[in-house]
Amino acid sequence: MEKLDAIASIEAPAPRKEFVSGEKFLYLGRQHTLIVLERAERRPMLIMRNSTFEATVSPELKIWDRQHIIRELFRAWYKQRAEAKLIDQVRAYANRLNLQPTDVRVMEMDRRWGSCTPRGAVHLNWRLIMAPIQIIDYLVVHELCHLSIPAHSPQFWDRVGSILADYETSREWLRVNGPTLTV
Repeated sequence: MEKLDAIASIEAPAPRKEFVSGEKFLYLGRQHTLIVLERAERRPMLIMRNSTFEATVSPELKIWDRQHIIRELFRAWYKQRAEAKLIDQVRAYANRLNLQPTDVRVMEMDRRWGSCTPRGAVHLNWRLIMAPIQIIDYLVVHELCHLSIPAHSPQFWDRVGSILADYETSREWLRVNGPTLTV
């Protein structure tokens, strides 16, 4: 029975994006519609306008090339926004916790949302920029608390809870919805 429960709790992978007009993409926890514009005279670009993503691509592209280019545009756009937003959140919570990481990096992480190195550096996954701000806050506080308490001990969770009383809700949200934070 225990094995069946474990198998049932495995989340299905997020559906593969097609990068077509009408498709939804997350940013800070909100769904935004993609509009693909075909313009021969412009280089590929992605902007957010009025809560809509607009991707501009050449009309001559084959579908798989278009998908690849738009995916890369999204990755670059998300990484740029994550770099600013996540580092701002780390600074704000570091001051509140009276902790100072030696370095903060936003990076590609295949299997983790964040980490804290023994030397005091905080690393965060850029894909967090797709999550609601309370999830970002949870991950930031979680990693910052590791600067003073390395293990996931009761003392560690008490420290996280002293800053974010509802951290368990965010932790569960990430467990369930984390696979959807992808492009």
